[in-house]
Amino acid sequence: MSLYRADLHKDPLYRLRSESKMKLIPIESSILESVCYDPPRLVLTIAFRNGSVYEYAGVPEGIYRELIEGPSKGKFFHKYILGVYEARRG
Repeated sequence: MSLYRADLHKDPLYRLRSESKMKLIPIESSILESVCYDPPRLVLTIAFRNGSVYEYAGVPEGIYRELIEGPSKGKFFHKYILGVYEARRG
């Protein structure tokens, strides 16, 4: 196994893509890179442009839809998700 391949497995976004059956949806945002939503668990996963990945628990589907459909994803995230829902670093 090459060093590069070993490093990939440490990347949280790589693990999320390979372990999850859910599809990450790329979005247009200066701070958010992609999102995915697990409706049965009410978990919103957000990959940020800085490389970090967080899961937000208890997020209603309506909030997820407003995030991906709204004009400013970053502003929506800061106002309606950050500090509102419990976050866990992925």
